[in-house]
Amino acid sequence: MVYPKPIKKGSKVGIVAPSGPLTESGRGKMKLFLDKWGLEPVYGKSVSGNIGFLSSDDMTRASDINLFFKDESIDAIFS
Repeated sequence: MVYPKPIKKGSKVGIVAPSGPLTESGRGKMKLFLDKWGLEPVYGKSVSGNIGFLSSDDMTRASDINLFFKDESIDAIFS
């Protein structure tokens, strides 16, 4: 079995919005959480989008997740 490495202060966290957009309030709460834990956010393109009830188009949302899974510098992905 393969276990993920634990996250710790300074870990890079990929932030994606695979469904609905991340609201201004949600961004503020996420920033407080990440700062409290000492995590470094890396925001995907889908986080800043807004297409109706979705955060962005299908390709952008799928690409964000796939890029973060492939990026070895990303220690975790939060959505």
